[in-house]
Amino acid sequence: MRRIPFFVLNAFTDTAFSGNPAGVFLNAEQLTPDEMRQLAGEVSLESAFVLPGNDGADLSLRYFTGTAEIPFCGHATVSAIAALAKKKRVRQKKTLRVRTPVGVLESRVEISHYEMGVAFNVTAIKESINVTVVQKLPEFGAALPPEAIAEVAAALGCAPEKIFETGLPVQVVSTGSPFLFVPVLSPAEVEAAPGALAEIARLSRRWDALGFYVFSYSHNRHGSPCYRSRCFAPAVGLDEDPVTGSASGALGGYLVQHRQITPDSHSGIARMVVSQGHGGSRYGLVDVLVETQNEQMVRIVIDGSALLIAEGMFTLP
Repeated sequence: MRRIPFFVLNAFTDTAFSGNPAGVFLNAEQLTPDEMRQLAGEVSLESAFVLPGNDGADLSLRYFTGTAEIPFCGHATVSAIAALAKKKRVRQKKTLRVRTPVGVLESRVEISHYEMGVAFNVTAIKESINVTVVQKLPEFGAALPPEAIAEVAAALGCAPEKIFETGLPVQVVSTGSPFLFVPVLSPAEVEAAPGALAEIARLSRRWDALGFYVFSYSHNRHGSPCYRSRCFAPAVGLDEDPVTGSASGALGGYLVQHRQITPDSHSGIARMVVSQGHGGSRYGLVDVLVETQNEQMVRIVIDGSALLIAEGMFTLP
């Protein structure tokens, strides 16, 4: 019998039942790709499967939903590293080399503890697991023509001018997983329910994207611009992804590319925060750092917390 340990974590939050849930499966070298897909479907979560590293990598990850393998998943990466740290399989503050289908990425984890307060003379201590992941640099597709943008707007149930008036392109951007980036004028358009998920799936396939990533500037948070977003990916079995790490990093690259956020003149670093999950009951925050040199992007980093909420064991023949 094969024994496959699994974990469920909430990523980009330190509060249970918020953020983005992910499955993490160990001993994945015992599984076929189809079994990985079936296990992701069994827990109904985007999931990371942990395999041994090779060629200098500390470990390898593959990512599945219940319907397909996907090239990269930010929140599942954060969850996998957090689960391994929680189980003392990786060391804190050590830079890890993580092999993924899109290349070898660097990650780092730190566990801290802090007091929650005192009740009945008892001090509650809460644990925070923070993970950073360096993403690959973004690739930008061509801007969609006006007639295609009108189709995108119709699928979202959004007036086309709410997209056109941003002055920003609608285009596929990828730091490993391609999404169609759709800027809208205000958070109100982000929060509106999509008009037709089947049409979003059709158009996503047409533009070789996993889904639509809809975003708008929201406000400043601790001196950094904060953007509100939602992600719809019915083409890969996710009507809505609560907090999308891979697209958050790509959004940082998109905003620097189109001069919506400006790197610091001395450090060359631009920072921002992505606030996602407002369309449903879940909510999370992703910190994004874009590093530039000579006006060229050289590094994109996402940063967020993860909370272990469940663990168990699958027993397979």
